[in-house]
Amino acid sequence: GLFVKEIENDLLAGGIKLAMHSLKDLPGELAEGLVVASYLKREDPRDALVTRSGLKLADLPPNPRIATGSSRRRFQIAKLRPDAVFTPLRGNMDTRLAKLDRGDCDAIVVALAAFKRLGLEKRITQVFSPDEVVPAPGQGVIAVETVASDLPVLRLARRLDHARTRLCAEAERLFLAELGGGCATPLGAHAELTEEGMLFRVFWSAPDGKKRLNFETYIDCSKMTEAITGLAAKIKQLVPT
Repeated sequence: GLFVKEIENDLLAGGIKLAMHSLKDLPGELAEGLVVASYLKREDPRDALVTRSGLKLADLPPNPRIATGSSRRRFQIAKLRPDAVFTPLRGNMDTRLAKLDRGDCDAIVVALAAFKRLGLEKRITQVFSPDEVVPAPGQGVIAVETVASDLPVLRLARRLDHARTRLCAEAERLFLAELGGGCATPLGAHAELTEEGMLFRVFWSAPDGKKRLNFETYIDCSKMTEAITGLAAKIKQLVPT
């Protein structure tokens, strides 16, 4: 959040004309005067496991040490592997892989999109389906942020926009904003366009992991805002946020 804030301050001050972010790193609400001008076509939004041994999650020895800095990932993977022991994970991808390779942990959990963009797909051991691990809101999407009043730059950046990605990304971000979530909130939201409408998957957990919700529903795209707002309101009634 602090890093994003520095970039946004530079945008507002006129030091830069546009900024590119991993959408999942952006807060639910942007700084006043800024707008996401475009969403680039989404890369694969799923989470992935990288193990030193090449074994999948179910095949790892008892009490595997799994490194992740995300409580969202930790709580969901714990359902798949209840005996897992979790350790923190920070730093850039080289730092994370070094921790794995020197034996500090048995596996790390990463965004598949990050590994694909870095050309590291061969290191992926297992990819979790959205039914197994619901991704973070906006995961796999690059967002282009601009000053709302800078019309020439805004028009230029709009040319990069991918309509289907925008629809799904805005549904996920609306849900994030309605629940007041940030990058530290154990919250997953994944929208997928199908013939039946928008399939919307949700994972929510209290910070201590004692209360959790995990479900999916179909949303009418023509009434997306009302549907997402109503869905978030129901969750607030069930579990105080």
